[in-house]
Amino acid sequence: MPQGWKGLTDRPDRQASLEYIDVRPAYLSEYRDVMRNYIGPAAARLVGIERIGTFRAMETAAVLYRDSSLVIDWNQIHLCEVDAEGFKGFGQEFDAALQEISPDGGFAGVFADLDRMRTIPRWTFNDPVVEADIAIGQFGSANPLP
Repeated sequence: MPQGWKGLTDRPDRQASLEYIDVRPAYLSEYRDVMRNYIGPAAARLVGIERIGTFRAMETAAVLYRDSSLVIDWNQIHLCEVDAEGFKGFGQEFDAALQEISPDGGFAGVFADLDRMRTIPRWTFNDPVVEADIAIGQFGSANPLP
């Protein structure tokens, strides 16, 4: 994460991208290696040159509550901040950084095996994301709860 990161409040030009990812249990270890060895370092480079805001890859240990109308399962969540005006997809953003890290094909080479490991049952770009890093706010209000 960038030094002094304060969430989207100090970056009105960015929007949150939130991916819910369901990695098949048999592939969790291999998936973690891909994230650790390729995606994480590439994301750090993109954050460092301010192509994206923060990039967080989180593993879900347990889901304490899920709305019954949300009929998906996930065990990974990726949160990223992107420039909504110039965003052309993660493939384009990550390709150059991955080619520096992975000589075997950049984005296409690193992501080639991921389809057998995981599905992305939900990805949101325009939905509001509550930022618990700063304060817990009331829905529809800029004021934090007391």
